[in-house]
Order: sequence, then C-alpha cells, then structure tokens
Amino acid sequence: MAFCWAAAISILASVTSSTLPAPPPAAPQVSLPALTEGQQLLVRTTARTFRLTVIDPRTGETRAAVSTDGVHFSQPARVYFLGATQGRQSGLGEMLVLMGAIRPGLRMELGLGSLSRFDRALSEPVTDIRVLSPATE
Repeated sequence: MAFCWAAAISILASVTSSTLPAPPPAAPQVSLPALTEGQQLLVRTTARTFRLTVIDPRTGETRAAVSTDGVHFSQPARVYFLGATQGRQSGLGEMLVLMGAIRPGLRMELGLGSLSRFDRALSEPVTDIRVLSPATE
C-alpha cells in the first residue's frame, strides 16, 4: 500500500511541476526606488506573506495585501514602505533604517496608510523576496 501512495505522490508532483510556471528567483535585496510603478513584489516573513504593488517608488507608496497562509490574501490597502531595520536598538531607543531597502533577515518598517510616526508598524524578519511582473489589476 505504501508503494501506491509513493507512486501517486510522484505522479502528482510531476504533473504539478510541469504545468505551473517556475517562480521567479529570490532576490538577495531589493531597493524600492529602483523599481517601477506597477511592479509587484512577494515578500515572505517568518509569519506572513506580503504582496506589494508599487504605486510611487520615490515615496515608497504601495498597495499591500497580507496573508498568513500564502494563499488567501487580504484586500490591498495603502502602505508606505520605509525600509529595512533590525528594530529598536537596546539602550538607544532608536531604530536604524536602510531607507527603501528590503533585505532578508531584517524587518520591514511600514507606514499604515500614512507616513505619520503614529502609523508605523514592523513586520517579522524577511525570509524571502520575489520580484514579480508588473501588476495586472
């Protein structure tokens, strides 16, 4: 019986891999100002997946949809992407931010709907970044 399951899984895997397009390669780091309007990113953190569509690369304005399972995403909302950070530095109370950068191992600093410091949020550490084709929405 175990052989049948192994064969079924093998067939399913070969059919799935031959019919789906290969995902784009992971990016070691992304600079948001270097992207173009409509460009899409898929950013995975340790707990969530973010689908970002660039609205204005100069200001960091994006539309972001968030998923906890990588399949079902929230409705997109306006988010200002500020940069990559390790978070608050102990003893300093300040954060060092690599402006406009997304880098694995660092958190994303986001402005939820505005650039006000009161609307800032940090993601979990980034684990994977994929640059996708321009949006078709």
